[in-house]
Amino acid sequence: MKALILFLLFIIVQNNEGTLKCLVMFIRHGARSPLKTVPALDRLMTWPMGYGRLTPMGERQHYLLGRAFGEQYIEKEGFLSKVYNSSEFMARSTGYERTAVSGDCFLKGFYKDNLEPLNQNQLDNSKIWTPPLNLTDIERIKRELNTSALPFNIPVVPIMSYDQDYDKLLEWHSCPYYETHWYTYFLSDRYKNLKNKHTESITWVRDIFDIHFNESKLDYMFYLVDYLLTAEFHGRLKILTDNKDILKDLAYLNTRLLVEILTINEWMQAIALKEFARFLPEAFDNAITKNSTYKAFGLFTHDMSMIQYLLGLGVKPDDKIFDDIPFTANLVLELREKEGENYVNAIFNGEELFREKLDEFKERLGKIKKLNGTWEEECALRD
Repeated sequence: MKALILFLLFIIVQNNEGTLKCLVMFIRHGARSPLKTVPALDRLMTWPMGYGRLTPMGERQHYLLGRAFGEQYIEKEGFLSKVYNSSEFMARSTGYERTAVSGDCFLKGFYKDNLEPLNQNQLDNSKIWTPPLNLTDIERIKRELNTSALPFNIPVVPIMSYDQDYDKLLEWHSCPYYETHWYTYFLSDRYKNLKNKHTESITWVRDIFDIHFNESKLDYMFYLVDYLLTAEFHGRLKILTDNKDILKDLAYLNTRLLVEILTINEWMQAIALKEFARFLPEAFDNAITKNSTYKAFGLFTHDMSMIQYLLGLGVKPDDKIFDDIPFTANLVLELREKEGENYVNAIFNGEELFREKLDEFKERLGKIKKLNGTWEEECALRD
């Protein structure tokens, strides 16, 4: 299951310089099934959880990732309470099952303190687990669960989510004009040029799997490559695993498609990063002035959003960081104070992107192009 490679992605930069004041974690969901069906490949395998859903591997990934972050920020730094405190931590997800479940698994690992197995009485007494259940017997509930809400002392942490039409931070479905750029790109010369650079890999896929490309569906290539990479990741396409060069080339193509779409023009970044550029300075300022009790945010999102955030922070489109944005990719932004000065540390997948003064960080975000009109005006479909 490539456990060693995966766990290396969970390593957090051990940066204890200064006092941690605020923590913002943007995290891509864990391993999922392919986004859409590809009949030629469906004949080789099945996805019982459905398409675009978190798999057991993805659940384990996020549980382990949560444990790694918890060890750093709860146990080592003592920044957050060992048990969930609704006044200091906010979890938020996009309106998709795979991100919400990823968040739930992450938080079970993050707040793992005092997890324990069922006691022998709970294991022996089958009546506890079979109807009818007497849910009004308070003494019995106390006896079986003690002070825990659920068996094993499983933490119960709410994950906030907005309707997809209103989420301007983690996704942008509320902007119809933004969505048109997706299909516009697949009609562009930029897409044709990118596809031509990967002709060898595309031809290999066509011949090996006897796939006849459906060019009438503009984004067919994107979903095909996603299917191949997802199946290989779950150990279902050994023939692709054994062809390292083809695998690397397809992974590069998969991410570069998204990077190119998101860099069509400055407006694309302006609309997608409008809330991002507001949220971070506000969260950090609130932590300094104590206008808010929130000390940490766990925000569960998608690879397209992660790419956009990195672009917004100044990472160049041709940077090697965009060769692949893996499942559980994480962007951590720490606000730290040292000797009366506030700093921001930006960390991506355990490697520091930059460390700079808060004022410099605000200037960085201030370089993002501003919108001329309101959100509604900017997002209206053009004739």
